Amino acid sequence: MQILNYLGRRIIEGDTRLLPQSGSPLTIDYGNLNTAFPELPRESRWQNPANLNLYKAVIQTETPPQAVQSLGLLQYRIRVCWREGQAEACTAALTYAPPGGGGGGLGPLPGVN
Repeated sequence: MQILNYLGRRIIEGDTRLLPQSGSPLTIDYGNLNTAFPELPRESRWQNPANLNLYKAVIQTETPPQAVQSLGLLQYRIRVCWREGQAEACTAALTYAPPGGGGGGLGPLPGVN
């Protein structure tokens, strides 16, 4: 879950490395999270950075609900997968952010923060 939280926060903050092109998912494959995001082990308090090689992430832009569209936000599905023996297990979450990585200027959301 630390990886999922980290990636979600980076998307909200507008990290363009994590914003996929419309219609095609962005995949950070096994063995690449540590090199793509060298700050990840420190920020997620990961005990052994080499273990990040056991994870991959897939980020996809989706059509948000109408209420979210009216705010000018996009919906991003973040899926983090890991290997369990011969199988792959995954967890996923949704987050919302402005198109093109303009995350910093929204301010607090009424009733949320």
